[in-house]
Amino acid sequence: MSTVVETVHDLVGPILDQHHFELVDIEFVKEGSSWYLRVFIDKPNGIDLEDCALINDALSEKLDSIDPDPIPQAYFLDVSSPGAERPLKKEADYQQALGDYINISLYQAVDGEKIYQAT
Repeated sequence: MSTVVETVHDLVGPILDQHHFELVDIEFVKEGSSWYLRVFIDKPNGIDLEDCALINDALSEKLDSIDPDPIPQAYFLDVSSPGAERPLKKEADYQQALGDYINISLYQAVDGEKIYQAT
């Protein structure tokens, strides 16, 4: 699974750079009986449907041109904005969120708390 994410990361990077978009995250997950390849993108003024379609088409074409197929099983490709609840994963994400309202949910409680909210 991580090989798929790494491959897609390498393929989508130059496409995003060309359009001045940012890669937020990549997921390759099985939900029910279907596999989903999700690529989350952003740019300073936000992402719209046309941006998602542009990257979806370019990435799909790139993935289809590779032989042997880097993702042998059937999957759905979903390119989208990270949404209002964008995950903070990189140092730059944390720096950009300084002064903004954030909501942190933990898997394991710290000092008896699993949810922290702050600005």
